[in-house]
Amino acid sequence: MLVDLLPTCYNRAEYDTPDDPRWHDPMAYGGMPLPGDVVTAPRLGYRHFGIHVGDWQVAHYVKGTDNVRIRITSMEEFLGRGKWFNLVLYHSSHCYEPDLVVERARQTLGVGDYHMILNNCEHWANWCKVGRCECEQTRMASIIRQKVRYWWPRPNENAAIARRLLSW
Repeated sequence: MLVDLLPTCYNRAEYDTPDDPRWHDPMAYGGMPLPGDVVTAPRLGYRHFGIHVGDWQVAHYVKGTDNVRIRITSMEEFLGRGKWFNLVLYHSSHCYEPDLVVERARQTLGVGDYHMILNNCEHWANWCKVGRCECEQTRMASIIRQKVRYWWPRPNENAAIARRLLSW
């Protein structure tokens, strides 16, 4: 499981804010992410993943007019409306060498087999970095959905509750 490959602090809510020292403003950041680093950019409700291939260029899934394909864009385009990115930290003993990570990312340029649940940007970035197509975001969403489904009243109970509310 991917969680075993990552530091214990990964994916905890208090680390998902720009106040965390692992978040960097690319305009003020004195250093650069290294080629082969996995970078994320916050989006509404999720994090977008990519592979830094050098010179502020990022390989990632990009939505086109009719599909989603892996392309290389500038860091600015990768960030979208935001200005923050996060370097994802892995245990180095589980990672491919940076050159191989970039090579794996480049080999998949133009691939368009995107699926939000089964093969998204996090699956792809983790495959490039550690050789495993896993996504912590969808795993957590599945767990939450199961918990909500368990605790949420059943459909026939919803109808009964609605009838009681309407009879007031």
